[in-house]
Amino acid sequence: MGKAHDVDLRWRVIFAIWWDGLGFDDVARKLSVTGMPISATWVREMWTLFQHTHDVVRVTNRRAAPPANQLIDEQTALIIIETILDAPEATLNEHHATVTCDSGKHMHLSTFCRAVHRLGFTRQRLQQFARRRDEHQAALFRNMIKVRGYKAHMFLVVDETSKDERAMRRSFGYALRGQTPIGASGLLDRGQRLSALCSFDVGGFVDYELTEGTFDRETFLDAAERVIVRVPRVTARPTAVLLPVAVVHVRSRPHTLTTRASAQCDHITPFPGPRSIVLIDNASIHRSVRLMEAVNARGGMLMFTPPYCWDLTPLDNNAFGLVKRWLQDRSTLLKAMPNYTFRGAFELALQHAVTPSGARQCFHRCLYEF
Repeated sequence: MGKAHDVDLRWRVIFAIWWDGLGFDDVARKLSVTGMPISATWVREMWTLFQHTHDVVRVTNRRAAPPANQLIDEQTALIIIETILDAPEATLNEHHATVTCDSGKHMHLSTFCRAVHRLGFTRQRLQQFARRRDEHQAALFRNMIKVRGYKAHMFLVVDETSKDERAMRRSFGYALRGQTPIGASGLLDRGQRLSALCSFDVGGFVDYELTEGTFDRETFLDAAERVIVRVPRVTARPTAVLLPVAVVHVRSRPHTLTTRASAQCDHITPFPGPRSIVLIDNASIHRSVRLMEAVNARGGMLMFTPPYCWDLTPLDNNAFGLVKRWLQDRSTLLKAMPNYTFRGAFELALQHAVTPSGARQCFHRCLYEF
């Protein structure tokens, strides 16, 4: 049959159902008498198409998805928003059950999923905070930074991080579709574990001090005097080796850390100059009169973040993550270098991993209003 005749037949189906009140089987029998056999299934499809599009011809081009307010009403949308904000870790099925119970309206799971996405929600990796974290104290700390007018360049951030050989292990690889990539190196032993006490500003890492194992109070204070107030070392740090271009060609900063650390000046300047506020978490080994006196003697201030608020320091807001990513991206080249040691690779990562723009981004992630 021709296309015009076909469209006419479709509208006759809709008219018979809507105006005459016939069922699908009755419409199929009535219109098949004219010599054009049709089935009740086809009649049902035409009626469904008309209900969704108000037309009887399918559009081949994909239409824009309707907005959320055409899928659900405003009250249900508000219930969805409140439910997800109250329990972001819940699954889609759990949210769907809660919304159905609270709104008293049943909607299919696929409709609920589309409404959630069109309201602007996406599934992301959760951030985990300690149960004893006080969100109110974190907000007050950020507000205090804003009210006092502190700027990003005034901070010298200090924290520790620990790494071993497993930090260079890559978590992703390539394989044919449907297969799982398997790492050639296998499971690595933990090996020697190194801890680094690092000082950091808007330009990147300022200085660092490495020790085997972890820091205790005495080793922390000895290292802090070098990376914060810059008391000269008894023995000089070994000169960093020259890197092949292939090792540092991506997202690397010029090797300025050693130059900055060896300059004839303190890391701290009198307040309110650059690096005049030492920001550090309130771990028990950090609270020391000796450290406070050393900072104050140079005109600086010592400031502690609230308990369990790791997100208030740029070092924990991706700076240490960039160091780990640098080690992973260059693990093959680093291990191929003569006289490779993990300690040397760790030092190179601290010297090259964070660019000035990356450091500013780490400060930005802390959500301070500088």
